[in-house]
Amino acid sequence: MDKELQLKNKHSRNLGLINQGLELDPDSPALRYALGAEYYQQGQYDVASDILLPLLNSFPAGSGFTSDIYLKTAFALHGSGRLEEAEAVFTAGIALFPDFTELSENYALLLSEQGYDRKAYAYLLRALQCGDASSKYTSSSGSGTYRTSLLAGEVCEKLFLFREAAAHYEDAIYFHVNYSAAWKELVPLRLLAGEADRLISLTRSHIDALDPNTLNILVPAALNARSPEWLTILCGAPSLPLPVRELLQVLLIIIYEQEPPSSAAGQHHSLQNGLPPHSHYQLSLEYLWALSCREGDEGSAKRWVSRITISSCQPIPAKTSPYPAAFPGLC
Repeated sequence: MDKELQLKNKHSRNLGLINQGLELDPDSPALRYALGAEYYQQGQYDVASDILLPLLNSFPAGSGFTSDIYLKTAFALHGSGRLEEAEAVFTAGIALFPDFTELSENYALLLSEQGYDRKAYAYLLRALQCGDASSKYTSSSGSGTYRTSLLAGEVCEKLFLFREAAAHYEDAIYFHVNYSAAWKELVPLRLLAGEADRLISLTRSHIDALDPNTLNILVPAALNARSPEWLTILCGAPSLPLPVRELLQVLLIIIYEQEPPSSAAGQHHSLQNGLPPHSHYQLSLEYLWALSCREGDEGSAKRWVSRITISSCQPIPAKTSPYPAAFPGLC
């Protein structure tokens, strides 16, 4: 609340100073731009667009203000529902500043909302080709790189271009390895296409950089995909909490005991050497029993129950759940 009050006070102070300046120089384009930008920052898009729209031809194209006026005016018109005016400003601005990625990206959003997804995709490709233009224009984080790649993937899905969509999501991850929004889109798309191997490869190439939020997406996905190889790679993530690592090690031991692959003998041995505490083993059995019940696999459920019964006959030290709140998918 204190931050909100400070922000409101700042806006009030800024408006007061700008209006004082306008009393002395009512025709100043720079002050009118500052006034429109202040209302824009407050989200008062109707007011902002009415102030900024007349200024579009007040500055030469080479001025530092001009490209930003086109961006803010078009965005404000879009935000206030004045779509035809917004489209006119977007197209005029892009004609003047063809390498302004933020402008092309925002125009693509407007087009996609109106159902013109192919045209929107063309503008997103254009923005990606121009790349990061923050050194030249007003730009927010990810414009021309990871955020634009995500948007391109989402538009491709609407066009049923699923391979292209997956490629764009991967590009977003290469630009920003822990971009959760891209992982959330990519993982189900690859799994539904039967391309878990692509996810495994991508995980392996970025394993040292994955943060807990990304691992919170990948660990449950690998469990649901029943992929020992993927789980084994995830066990090596430096940011993986120790209790989760121990749980995955136990699950892998159980998997290899059921169907020991010949190529995994060395891995199986190393996991046995690092066997987690008995309480984690018990919880792992219970997890697998619950998973079998959920899927209606009565035979597997009975087998897990029998192993739980045997395991529970041994003394188990009291311990809190090893599943941290950051990994609710494992609970």
